[in-house]
Amino acid sequence: MDILKKYYLHFLIGFLFILMVGIYGLYGYEIFHDKTSNKVIDSEPLALANKDEIDSNEDKTMYVEIKGQVVNPGVYAVTSDNIINDVITMAGGLTEYAYTKNINLSKKVSDEMVIVIYSAYEYSTLNKPQIVYVEKPCSCEDVDISSCIQNGSSIIEDGPSSSTSSDNTSTSKDLININTASQSELETLSGIGEAKAQAIIKYRTEKGSFKTIEDIINVDGISQTLFDKIKDYITV
Repeated sequence: MDILKKYYLHFLIGFLFILMVGIYGLYGYEIFHDKTSNKVIDSEPLALANKDEIDSNEDKTMYVEIKGQVVNPGVYAVTSDNIINDVITMAGGLTEYAYTKNINLSKKVSDEMVIVIYSAYEYSTLNKPQIVYVEKPCSCEDVDISSCIQNGSSIIEDGPSSSTSSDNTSTSKDLININTASQSELETLSGIGEAKAQAIIKYRTEKGSFKTIEDIINVDGISQTLFDKIKDYITV
């Protein structure tokens, strides 16, 4: 008891000091815990917002146009996940004349893209020059008719004053000879695919050369409508 009385003031000061340290430490821990919690809570809405924005961009509706050799040309709604082949499917697929060797069917679509599907014939003419007609210059020889006139007794009326040629013009237009053309050459004609080209070759092999271009109608699969479409591009 004497010791307690002697050091009472020291014990009291020590106790108060420990109490203050404990209170301060508890207060600091609460402040730190609140700040950490706020950071976690605040970051969650931001992460959700970014996710929603990404999802919104991925699902954004775009519009592309497809025309040419498809069943139903037109404008179709797509997303960024679609590829050109998907758009062809939406348009009902390709026609029998479609040529797709020049197209990357796996390419992803973009907004306002225009997709053109050519036929084999249309594609073959894209880089060809226009037809040019060339007139040959006249190379007529002079003719001396003085020997035909004897003292005025002979009168030359409408006589030839120069020699003529039946081949005054030529054309650079290239025609497909249906008697000699290869399968690949025949396939460049509009409406002539692999099967029809083979049928033409089989016909001329078995039955002989075509006498006129109209004879091609006798080939299986060649209708009058198809003949009217290609008659200006073929010869025998």
